[in-house]
Amino acid sequence: RNHITSGRNGRFEKNHISWNIGTKGLTTANAGTFKNGYVHPNRKPLGSERIDSKDGYVYIKIAERNPYTGFPTRYKLKHIHIWEQTHNCKVPAGKIVVFKDCDKLNFDPDNLVLVSRAELLRLNQYGYKETPDELKPSVLLMVKLEGKAFELSKEMRSNNGNDQRTS
Repeated sequence: RNHITSGRNGRFEKNHISWNIGTKGLTTANAGTFKNGYVHPNRKPLGSERIDSKDGYVYIKIAERNPYTGFPTRYKLKHIHIWEQTHNCKVPAGKIVVFKDCDKLNFDPDNLVLVSRAELLRLNQYGYKETPDELKPSVLLMVKLEGKAFELSKEMRSNNGNDQRTS
């Protein structure tokens, strides 16, 4: 700039009056503006379902406030909704609902199982989805048994450590 100043600094002067003062937004209402109470024709009713194109899970529209947008309805995974309705409680933190037979369209409550994240990790490591149908119950029970054994051994180690410190 060769140390030349123009007198302008790019800031509004004090007591500057804006050009759009008194207007509401940049444009006024027109014929395309939605009126209060207008319901769009492609709005889906409660209980409508959709299948996610990415992973194939089924979502269902329920009357529950959406925590992200505040809208009075939301879409929720259908298998989770059915599990919660069957057991009358929310899915606990750190747990997830999976399908016993790995069929994402079989919503029988007996086909839905609540597992921890650690158990899901072991199921995936054992290739549960590729396991033959007659062996799946055994693999699921084995993973649950391993999880319980790990919890008990962890509990025993922490109790032994506390006993040694106090003596």
